[in-house]
Amino acid sequence: MKGFTKWVSIENGLNNEKYSRLADTDETVLKNSNGVKWCLRCERVYKVGSFKYDANDSNEKPRIYCPYKDCDGDYWIDGWEWLHVAALNNYPSTPELGEKYSLWPRQ
Repeated sequence: MKGFTKWVSIENGLNNEKYSRLADTDETVLKNSNGVKWCLRCERVYKVGSFKYDANDSNEKPRIYCPYKDCDGDYWIDGWEWLHVAALNNYPSTPELGEKYSLWPRQ
């Protein structure tokens, strides 16, 4: 049935076949950002390698998304290195997972 999305969530899936088929392995993010990414869409942080994908996606290189159920942010495009966001806003280098951190917080 076209248009039906069946999300499958993966935590710490660095060795998951959906993730490892993709060229970018997030090695720099793992080394430089405490293993944490920040999502531009939902403004929350998550561990590198945690994502969700549509089980109905039969593409050879399936799209993977931000791991949060209510977010449709693309893992690669919307997932930014945490330390870049932290530096812009004086946020802690080790954020709380699932917390919302605005890119432009109110002063």
